[in-house]
Amino acid sequence: MSELYLNDGFVFLSPVTDEDLELIMAWRSHPEVYRYFHTQDAPLRWEEHYRFWTTRSNRIDWIISIDDGTRRRKVGSVNASRLSSSSPEIGIFIGEVTLMGRGIGRRSLKLVLQYLKSKGYSRAVARISERNIRSQRLFESQGFVKKERVPDTDEYVYEVLL
Repeated sequence: MSELYLNDGFVFLSPVTDEDLELIMAWRSHPEVYRYFHTQDAPLRWEEHYRFWTTRSNRIDWIISIDDGTRRRKVGSVNASRLSSSSPEIGIFIGEVTLMGRGIGRRSLKLVLQYLKSKGYSRAVARISERNIRSQRLFESQGFVKKERVPDTDEYVYEVLL
């Protein structure tokens, strides 16, 4: 199995495929999911979503699945971008809004941080809206510290040493 498949026995991360695009678009079009995104303020249109997908580079996107003992199902996405830099940027969302706040994001983030550390990275960053308290708590629970405000936004850069 590829090194890009990560799991802790309950949360499973697998690389996003073309077959996942409609599901990701549906999740990202829900107001509870996109309300803190710095690049989106309305439901997605297929053309912009597909254009992003086909032109993305220098990143890994994973689908987050959970296994409750009876079946495995897809519930969100996490990514690591800017992989050619010394500090990749991590982004995450739980698309199944009824599962937000259940520890799935924390477990997924932990798997991605372990992966980045195994690849030799010594730090990682995240951009988080000052209004997104849930995300701030998630990243802080994994050792991220608020560093600086992103100019002309309501976001801060959070950093963790791996």
